[in-house]
Amino acid sequence: MARLVVFSLGPDSRVKVEADSMWPRRFPVVLAGLLVAMLLSLTSAFAQQGIEYCSSPGTSFGGENGTPISISDSILVSDSMTIDDMHVSIDISHGFVADLLVDLNSPAGTTLRLHDGLGGDLDDLRVIYSDDGVANGAVTYDFGCYMQPSNGLLSVFSGQNTQGQWTLNVEDDFPANSDGVLNSWCLRFFNSPVSVLPAVQNFACTPTQDGIVVSWDNPQPYGSIELTTNGTVLSLPGDTTTHTISGFAPGTLLELSIVGTVAPPGQSVSCAEVCAVTTLNGPPTQVAVTIDEQYDDWSGVTPLQDPVGDAVPGGHDLLSLSVADDDESLFLRFDFAGPEVQLDEGDTLILYIDTDANPNTGLAISGIGAEVEWDFGARQGTVRSGGATFPISHADLGLVAAPTVSGTQFEISLRRSSPLISLGSEVRVLLCDDRPGGDCLPDSGGLFHPLALGQLPPDAEIPLSREVASDIRVVSYNVLTDNPWQGQGSRIGRQLAAVAADIYCFQEIYNHSVAETVSYVGSWVSPPSGGTWFGAGQADCIFVSRFPILQTWALSGNSAVWIDTSSEWGVPTMVINAHLPCCANESGRQNECDQIAAFIRDQRLAGTLSTQPQAPILILGDMNFVGESRQRTTLLTGDILDENQWGWDSAPDADGSNLMDTKSRHVARRQTYTWRNGNGSYSPGYLDYIIYSDSVLELGRNFVLLTEDMSAGTLSQNGLQFDDSNGSDHLLVSADFRPLSGAIIFRRGDCNIDGSLNISDAVAALLSLFGGGSPPLCGDACDSNDDGSFDISDPVTLLGMLFSGFGNLPAPGPNLCGEDPTQGASDTLECQVFDACP
Repeated sequence: MARLVVFSLGPDSRVKVEADSMWPRRFPVVLAGLLVAMLLSLTSAFAQQGIEYCSSPGTSFGGENGTPISISDSILVSDSMTIDDMHVSIDISHGFVADLLVDLNSPAGTTLRLHDGLGGDLDDLRVIYSDDGVANGAVTYDFGCYMQPSNGLLSVFSGQNTQGQWTLNVEDDFPANSDGVLNSWCLRFFNSPVSVLPAVQNFACTPTQDGIVVSWDNPQPYGSIELTTNGTVLSLPGDTTTHTISGFAPGTLLELSIVGTVAPPGQSVSCAEVCAVTTLNGPPTQVAVTIDEQYDDWSGVTPLQDPVGDAVPGGHDLLSLSVADDDESLFLRFDFAGPEVQLDEGDTLILYIDTDANPNTGLAISGIGAEVEWDFGARQGTVRSGGATFPISHADLGLVAAPTVSGTQFEISLRRSSPLISLGSEVRVLLCDDRPGGDCLPDSGGLFHPLALGQLPPDAEIPLSREVASDIRVVSYNVLTDNPWQGQGSRIGRQLAAVAADIYCFQEIYNHSVAETVSYVGSWVSPPSGGTWFGAGQADCIFVSRFPILQTWALSGNSAVWIDTSSEWGVPTMVINAHLPCCANESGRQNECDQIAAFIRDQRLAGTLSTQPQAPILILGDMNFVGESRQRTTLLTGDILDENQWGWDSAPDADGSNLMDTKSRHVARRQTYTWRNGNGSYSPGYLDYIIYSDSVLELGRNFVLLTEDMSAGTLSQNGLQFDDSNGSDHLLVSADFRPLSGAIIFRRGDCNIDGSLNISDAVAALLSLFGGGSPPLCGDACDSNDDGSFDISDPVTLLGMLFSGFGNLPAPGPNLCGEDPTQGASDTLECQVFDACP
């Protein structure tokens, strides 16, 4: 049904307008009253005679069979007037406005295309078409602003009579993509030209802890400025260009709009500029974030929360977004409701960054001006700068994301400055699900973040030396298709020498033997105490160890060895060198993880680990964990997926718990990635693992070696060169281990465990040795001379101390409780129970 409004000449004229037709919904509280006021102002805004006819058909279209659909709606104009100027208002709900073609046909048979398939995947077409409006596409199509038609001008109707049937045709060329609704449209006719008041320019919003500071430029004199904050309108003098609003609590979302106004004659209200920001929770504070999936370093950052359940069907329900920074990087953390997704494989999350916090530069979206747009699933992005658009890769952003496997929570780092992109002192961040109608966080505007400088000390470099000289050092290194013999031998060799490991696990040695690999390592690293390097391996996985290798097993393309570490730890060690299938081979990778988990289970039941249950387990290698998180879960927990082939689940550690991942960071930076390729589409990722049994081993110094980030002094001290890490696309990963400090404390000489030292302890020792008594519950306590064995010399030593003044007993001594300081291969005694120490 058409609605008629008549604009008459005098300042007392009135207009009847229903305010349910065509106004933007993106900022409903801010804009509803404002845009209705724009319509109401048309009566007094025009000294010219004018008429308006409207229709609200509510006609749905599209979404059925994928063939183009065209709908029409007509308005019968009964008033007769010669057209000198006109406006056309359109309100169409649609999830992909680039699918739409919109034409206007006059009673005289003239056709003008108002919208010609522009706007990409933006939602909704809400435009007031005017020849005096902004250029088509200069602002988003859902903004309710005055805009020129796509093809031609409305002046094509000038001189025609208003009377007769006007028809609006809407064609959806891809109706299966999105449903649409023609909500309403209006015709406004004028008998003389009508000017459109330009909007304010460079509208910028900077949050404070209790409000916001706004600034703008006035392109022409205004009678007044109307500034609306969360529905409250404030009238300012027309020459105002800045204003401060206060009185809000920290963390309050503020939605603002601004218009310029002039008194009649002419249009009295400009198009609105808008912004949405959240007041600050405190002054800018830098946070030392490490990209390692741990998230505890985010504890000081207050996340922006999003309502639960506001996702489209099948879309991401975004839950929270956090932003932090240091002098080099911008950090992001976000999570969403399940199911898990792999972020860089066809996912629909898009990141927008307004690098200068200026909504008037970059891509206009949701109230921000995004210079950076990054499509995680497509692994590509766009930079808009100086009116030009450039494609970018992850390397241009310095983008690092974790995890590389599927998940519902991710953290990301981006460089603050690069040749193509430089972040200003303030940024705004927006994360959106790119599905039609998908969830955004925040729902409007962007998350404002002020960047700071100099609040954190430089990252301390991790020393390459061992914390404890007796620690056993293990290394995993994928050397990229035999690179030690392909011109990279010196780069790789210098790294092997710098870390001086006890056990090296190499991957991707395809065309050189174990003996050749042992010889190569020996040419760079000498085993301690004039020892010998031992080697083993199969497929492309090769071990080089200073400890003898007692037994080997082939596990598909992976290898396991039983290494004799008993001289240091009292027991051998199970070491598994893995190079799991790459890339999209999800099933192959899962199958090999299942096999490794089953191998450990079987070794605990009836193999080497059944006779040495406290023997450590180490799993090292290039795991290629780039798909489902399930594969990593299997390796850490023993939860086998294909139990029909590989049998039942079994926790892999000696105490029935999971294994532990070192999550080693770089020597010089708070990053954990172990693979990078600046020329590829995948960003750096954490692929190379060192996994260990933390029930029996304590982790010592550990690191990832990336020489290009290390200081010149550290490089020189360790015989390294700046580009040595370019010896492979993977980085060397190193970790030191020692037996877990969990020994029972005791008092030396207290053989009967009564809490005191006297002749009864010597008697208890003699009875145990010669009188048929039971073996001591704490052999270490009875070992009075600490020679690692229990014999006649021990009661003799104790009696000498008690009655002959032979001096004190060895540590921990007769008067103190403590651990055995000489525990090791030379000490075969154990202390099962000693309950006489506090």
